[in-house]
Amino acid sequence: MDRNVEHDEGRQSGILRLGHELWTLRPTLHNGPGWRIPLWVQGCSLRCTTTCLNPQFLEQGGGTSYDMGEIVAHLDRVLARASEMVEGITVLGGEPTDQPLAVAALFKAARARGLSTMLYSGATLEELRARRSSAVDGLLAVADLLVDGAFLPREFDRTLVWRGSRNQRILRLSDRYSADDIEAALAEQGRGFSILLSPDGRISVSGLQTRRGASLIEKQMR
Repeated sequence: MDRNVEHDEGRQSGILRLGHELWTLRPTLHNGPGWRIPLWVQGCSLRCTTTCLNPQFLEQGGGTSYDMGEIVAHLDRVLARASEMVEGITVLGGEPTDQPLAVAALFKAARARGLSTMLYSGATLEELRARRSSAVDGLLAVADLLVDGAFLPREFDRTLVWRGSRNQRILRLSDRYSADDIEAALAEQGRGFSILLSPDGRISVSGLQTRRGASLIEKQMR
């Protein structure tokens, strides 16, 4: 990992760079156990695969930087108008561990609201801990679940839920969920995807595990 990226991004706990606008925040059933609000960070120093599902989120300079207070306030509005019980938030990317302090601050705010926290990373848990980064360790300490590892096309399995390739693991980092809880959620939710249309016709797709699938859905909706 580029240590300059970790240093520069990691020290900004009050600013989080996202790859999407805040209007896209809404509960889905496709990014972890229960109804969850997913957020995709912008920027990835890992470049762990040539077949990234979200190539538009890779460039460090893309997306929009949001003040943490603005994100949390918008999160509260989504929670207040949700028709279903929201169980947690999930942060994907991009690479969330490039912005460890900011994501940790968001997770702490979520936990203060009784929500569970789920993190995705292209690095394995062992690789993250081997960095010996206090910022990354602090992020892992406030994550209840971690899906780790690069997406590997040769390991692709269309039967998997919440991940795309067999090498990727769903790891429990806290006692929020038991192994039985995770198995029950996987069995109940299965694979699926959701589509959100903005009033001005913009499209947001969540839950698909292949770039081709997401592109086909977007083309059909236009």
